[in-house]
Parts: sequence; C-alpha cells; structure tokens
Amino acid sequence: MTRACALNVGESGDIVTFAIPSAVRDHDRVFKVYDAELMEAAKETYNTGAPVRRIPIRAAVTAAIGQPLTIRLTDEAGHEAAAATEFIGEAARKRPLSEEVIRKQVDRLGTSVYELQALTCEIQGMSWCR
Repeated sequence: MTRACALNVGESGDIVTFAIPSAVRDHDRVFKVYDAELMEAAKETYNTGAPVRRIPIRAAVTAAIGQPLTIRLTDEAGHEAAAATEFIGEAARKRPLSEEVIRKQVDRLGTSVYELQALTCEIQGMSWCR
C-alpha cells in the first residue's frame, strides 16, 4: 500500500514529493545519499573505533634459511590459523631477522578484535618466548 507523505520523513513504500532545481524525466533514477537519523544511530554503535571485545591470541613464528616463514595463531577456544610466506628465507645481508622485528609486525592488529597475548619465535634454531 502506498500513501502520500507530506512530512520530512517517508516510510518504505510511501510516495514522497519534494521540489528540485532541475528537470527530472520519467524513469530517471533517484538515489538517497544521506540519512541523518540513520547516521546518528550508526554512530551510537561505535565511538572509538576500537572493538568492544578483545580475543587474546598466541602466535608462533618460525623462520629458517631455505624455508618459508610460517605463522600459527591460536585462541583460547582452540581455533587455529596458519600461513606461510611465498618467499624463502635467506641469510641476512644487512639486518638479521629478530624477535623484536617479528613482534612489531605480528602485533599490528589495529582495531581488529584480536590482541596478541603471547609470541613464540623460532629463528634458525634459536627461540624466544614472551
């Protein structure tokens, strides 16, 4: 059922009329590009960009010459994810890979729901745990 709408608000299915400064022809497409009420409601669901709930994860990184770098992430519920690089590790020419470099990269979780709880690094047989 459609009904004419004389207010500043229209519901789904309403026929809404308003003045516009240029000509409109039959079958022209019309887009609603901004809804102040909807935007205000959306803003109430977030205020800092940070997630409301953080999921602690543990990361294990392995790096060795002749092997791809691998990372395995696990959470307290037992969920697990793993990935490996396409490149193969080689001896450092300038700066060797360190636990600090790995930590800096792995800890870049931004505004995701994940939070690095523990990191284990194994680099060519040497390991660090924190």
